[in-house]
Amino acid sequence: MKKYKFIIINILLLGLLISINFNIKNVYANNSETSFQNPNIVENIDYNEGMNFEFLSFVKLQNDKYSFVYLLPMRYSNWLRCTDFNFNLPDNSIIKGIKVQIDDFNGYYDYILVQDIYLVLNGIKIGIDKEIGTPIGTSDTDTYRVYGSSIDIWNTELSKSDIESSTFGLQILYYNSHTFIEFNVNIDNIQIKIYYSISEPEPELNIDFIIIFNLLAIFSIMILILMFTIIIIKK
Repeated sequence: MKKYKFIIINILLLGLLISINFNIKNVYANNSETSFQNPNIVENIDYNEGMNFEFLSFVKLQNDKYSFVYLLPMRYSNWLRCTDFNFNLPDNSIIKGIKVQIDDFNGYYDYILVQDIYLVLNGIKIGIDKEIGTPIGTSDTDTYRVYGSSIDIWNTELSKSDIESSTFGLQILYYNSHTFIEFNVNIDNIQIKIYYSISEPEPELNIDFIIIFNLLAIFSIMILILMFTIIIIKK
């Protein structure tokens, strides 16, 4: 009976040593997310003789005051660029997802299309286009159209400093697909949320400490092998 107790003790010791050694080397990750943030900078960016949005500051809050552009038939808007979302992420943050939500409508028929939407950094479009010409809503219901998710990084490799940059944000382009009628595009609000994990650095341990633990683990394995061999031989 004593030999079996000895084997059990060695198994438990081995498991403890392996667990400690794993935790020494493991990097922990805690998933988290920001709140939805509003832009501080909203501006028109020229596109192919497009048409400018007016009352740009109204995009910064959802309050039923609209920035708008009056689109002639078969014409594009200029890019509406929103940046400086004032993100402040913890140290060692790893970006896992980016979600954009837009409250917009045209008030008539489904002829106003979101032609393109990109993330932007340092004045340059980045990642993939999240639109292929979807009609926007025809009334203001104070609901948001969503792009991206908690696991969608838009084919980018953004860092904490990129997200926190005042030049990070998005830009969106609209198109009036009607052949002879003008329509308004009305935008109430645009927001971004960031999903991230926090990577904790490996603890700094004395190398002799790690070597001793590994040697104890090896010794425990050898003892277990020896004990099982003796049991088999005696049988």
